[in-house]
Amino acid sequence: FCKLFYRNRSVLYLHAHTFCENLKATVELPNSIRFKIGTGFSDAERLSPPQVGSTVTFKYYGVYKSGIPKFPSFLRIRRNFSF
Repeated sequence: FCKLFYRNRSVLYLHAHTFCENLKATVELPNSIRFKIGTGFSDAERLSPPQVGSTVTFKYYGVYKSGIPKFPSFLRIRRNFSF
């Protein structure tokens, strides 16, 4: 059994460090839906997070009825890309 996942790009809206240096990044899709990504970041990315306004790629496992991606996970920073 292989679990299917999707990839998408979004713009980093803001980021905040929570308890124990966990990074929670709020991202915004082109359709103005905002959600948080808290997993997938390396230790180096947690210490020096992507800049606000940068485009990031994330993976997810479907979407809720509201359009928010299920279980989003950070993959990489997209360079030289804009919506």
